[in-house]
Amino acid sequence: MSNQNFQKGNLYLIIAIIVGVVAISTVGFASWKYFGGGSELGKNRNEITKPLIEKESEESEIVDETEPYIKVISPNGGEKWIIGNNYEIKWKSSLNIEKKVDIYLIKEGKWNLANYIAFSVPNTGMYNWDLTDTEDNLIQMGDNYKIQVFVRKGKPGESDESDNYFSIKEKSKSENISIFIDAESFDLVNKSFEGQTQSESKNVKVLTADSTKFYRGVYDEGKFIVDNYYTFSEFYSLLKNWNGPPWPFTVKGVFEKSGVIKADEIFFIAQ
Repeated sequence: MSNQNFQKGNLYLIIAIIVGVVAISTVGFASWKYFGGGSELGKNRNEITKPLIEKESEESEIVDETEPYIKVISPNGGEKWIIGNNYEIKWKSSLNIEKKVDIYLIKEGKWNLANYIAFSVPNTGMYNWDLTDTEDNLIQMGDNYKIQVFVRKGKPGESDESDNYFSIKEKSKSENISIFIDAESFDLVNKSFEGQTQSESKNVKVLTADSTKFYRGVYDEGKFIVDNYYTFSEFYSLLKNWNGPPWPFTVKGVFEKSGVIKADEIFFIAQ
């Protein structure tokens, strides 16, 4: 009996070994099929995994956007602001409107208390800056300014400045220039014309706008008295039909170095 039991035991052992070998071979083959490059199952696994990774990445970006921040919107570089005008300083913020912010003007990356614009104003995203007399606020004209907005007693990330420099310029002064207009030079589309200065016979180009005023009048005891008003097209019609001697016109506006006059007013004596 013991011999038979021994034989049976050996038989069971052999069967167990065979089953184990087959199982290991099968698992190995399945693993190769699953992860193998180029197999359909491998491709499907990659296709399933990739969107999941992208979703995780998107969720992390959303979380980052909820962090406290302030972002200066305007001026953000390249603007030219003129002394004497009002401008809106704008910023975007994730913080509560009850938060208070300070606004500074930075010159060449440096700031000091003399160049503050506003202290402890509401975090509304906009502040109306009256850019007036430079002597009062010690502002100098230049091309290397930035705006900085930051939360009072704020945490890291709760401040920002303009990405690039903007300019602060002096307001151009208007002057009166007497010219003889070339009636053939009228540009009806751009509302401009050319002429020569009466004193230096220098060629100039006059640019008008919808706000430009055209006056005709007479002098009475040294004062210019207006007796008629013209639009640009009426002014053009008046000159193109003129056959008399050279007719001087006075242009009031900003005379640029390029030889262009930006006209605010044009007035002339009735002929």
